Amino acid sequence: MLFLIDLDGTLLDTDDLHHEAWATVLKTTPERIKKIPDIHLFLDGIYDAEYLRMCKKREMLKTKNITCIKNAEKFIAFIVEHDINHVVVTNTNREVVEHFKKQVPILNTLKNWIVREDYTKPKPNPECYKLAVRTYGRDEKCVMGFENSAQGLESLRHVTDSIFIINNETNYLKVIEQIKLQCPKKFGTPPTGLSRTERRK
Repeated sequence: MLFLIDLDGTLLDTDDLHHEAWATVLKTTPERIKKIPDIHLFLDGIYDAEYLRMCKKREMLKTKNITCIKNAEKFIAFIVEHDINHVVVTNTNREVVEHFKKQVPILNTLKNWIVREDYTKPKPNPECYKLAVRTYGRDEKCVMGFENSAQGLESLRHVTDSIFIINNETNYLKVIEQIKLQCPKKFGTPPTGLSRTERRK
């Protein structure tokens, strides 16, 4: 079993922080940034794009109070407890990822990472997820993906059809239960109903 997991908006509730950082750099509002379908494609048409990306990284390194999507910490603990092979695949650069790890220490228990410096073309190009499978995969038959954005989903579909779509309303306890139901051999057959004793209570 291999889990391919996006970071921003999937494990961490950080999408708005990225929007705010870009808004500061581009001197606009987060609302206008949200309306840009693909910020990376948008920047490709700007001559000083690399400078703007550097400025945005500086803004992200100022962020504090990073929080997880609801019960994502339990999802991470579930991965570690069951020794599930996994890769976090993110468009965020390494320095910002390390900043996030300092603020959310449980991220350090996830061993395998693909960050922006590891590949050439950002999501929705599938390069990052294909690289994750080549680098960390062990020819698993069961590959599950976890993504929140349209670009990420398009990228992920090139390597698996088994995808959980995550958003800031997601409760990872329910995600864990769905995984267990899909893979009863690995996690044990789920109970079909209450025992007689339990029904009496």
